[in-house]
Amino acid sequence: MATNIDRSFPAHPLPKPSDATLAAASLLRNAYRDLARLTADLLPESREKSLAMTHLEDASGYAVKAVYADKVEIAPGEPVTV
Repeated sequence: MATNIDRSFPAHPLPKPSDATLAAASLLRNAYRDLARLTADLLPESREKSLAMTHLEDASGYAVKAVYADKVEIAPGEPVTV
């Protein structure tokens, strides 16, 4: 448990992410943005739509944080299927 806490609340600045890590984070952000646009366009205004958008925003934040925390990398030009 202490390891998770230390990783979530580092006592020092995090190192600069690699280009591959930045690319992975960007890929995720773009995918979540596309899904949010689809959700916004498809669903009528409602409590459920509002909750869906909030949860997409939360999930996006956690996914991108995981990329940086776990140093996920994709090689330049590596095909990524969604």
